[in-house]
Amino acid sequence: MKKLVVLLFVALSLGACKETTPIDPQPEPAPEKPAATNVIGSYKISSFRFANKSVELSLPTLPMVQGGKTVASGTVVLKQYKTKQVDLLFSLKREGYEDIDFTLDALDVKAVGKVYGIYLEGDHIADADGSNIIFDMSDYDQRTKERITLTFVAKK
Repeated sequence: MKKLVVLLFVALSLGACKETTPIDPQPEPAPEKPAATNVIGSYKISSFRFANKSVELSLPTLPMVQGGKTVASGTVVLKQYKTKQVDLLFSLKREGYEDIDFTLDALDVKAVGKVYGIYLEGDHIADADGSNIIFDMSDYDQRTKERITLTFVAKK
């Protein structure tokens, strides 16, 4: 009889200690990184094209090397501006020519499938995946009545 009381006591004690949480809880999902943090960094331009009514500059392969010397190269830096925005700093250097440098501020970054779209004032101007940027911007200048196109590809 004592054995039965002890067994009953142990069974009740174990039942009272029963865990109320599942044995194999599902892990909480990791918080999503802000869109801009996925694309920030420094990229090397691998091809470039600019065209308007009077000028066309096409550099299909960069850096451009002649006689063992780099004569044209470029970089793009995406710096985080806000959680969902970046600043784009562009620099193209060509031997014997003036450097082409410009900045586009406060570009919106939005997830578009597996890549991130980059937008200037609501217009989609580039895609980036954290390793590559494909930039394609075209606009019509009302003052000069000409189309201006700027495209480049850059890689980290």
